[in-house]
Amino acid sequence: MKIKPALLFVAGVAAVAVVGVGGAVLTGFPAGLQGHQYAIPACDQLPSRAQVTQAIADHARLYDQLVQAGSGVEVVAGRPCPDPDKSVVAVRVISSGEESAANDILGKATGFGVPATIETR
Repeated sequence: MKIKPALLFVAGVAAVAVVGVGGAVLTGFPAGLQGHQYAIPACDQLPSRAQVTQAIADHARLYDQLVQAGSGVEVVAGRPCPDPDKSVVAVRVISSGEESAANDILGKATGFGVPATIETR
């Protein structure tokens, strides 16, 4: 049985929500504010770098909102795996304020249509 990419994305979003709520319950603070990265699907289930690059281009408004969240925010096709063709949207931040703003923006948006993560540089 082959799992559709959209189903994987929804499962990934649900996993992120569970991890975030669990972190908040256990520590009293959102997990994202403590520098944790978000759960993403296994490398063999990730979209190609070209698909992620296209998703960023197709969601220009979301991209603009994120980069305007702070001077250190970048939105790029990240490489979370050894396979250089597997990718995610990587929202890279340099401060906890930028991370919080990016979390807020992504929490209110419908997303890029591919897995995304917030990384502290």
